[in-house]
Amino acid sequence: MPGGCTFTVEVSIIGATPGPACLEPDPSVVLCGPQTYNYFATSISFQSFTASFPLPDRCCINGPAFLSVKLVDSGTCDRTELGIGFEAAQDCISCRSFIAFPFSPPREMCADGWPGNLRQWVDADCCAPVPTVPDTWGRVKGLYR
Repeated sequence: MPGGCTFTVEVSIIGATPGPACLEPDPSVVLCGPQTYNYFATSISFQSFTASFPLPDRCCINGPAFLSVKLVDSGTCDRTELGIGFEAAQDCISCRSFIAFPFSPPREMCADGWPGNLRQWVDADCCAPVPTVPDTWGRVKGLYR
């Protein structure tokens, strides 16, 4: 589509659960999000684009988890042009990428015959909670005088 188009995605971090061969995404355990974003694709090549979607504050990932990107609405884009980008230089690495369609559980993409893994990543930073230390109210007030 000349001039680009807009579509809507829902981004969240979901939990992981042991599967028969490896950890699998568990959509019933939402760790962060979901956050909804409208994305304007400026290129005609919708199968390869870079987008950045911030997760909500206080999103702390402290164990195995999966990034979930769900197409909510194809918007002004031709649905057949919205594709999935693959790492071109690598073979499919098992247990790394999963895909789910409406009314079906996530399936491991390599086992499903896909040619490569999705190029998606998350930058996360976590801080441990500050412990509550018992003290008197007078001592606390004295710290701020």
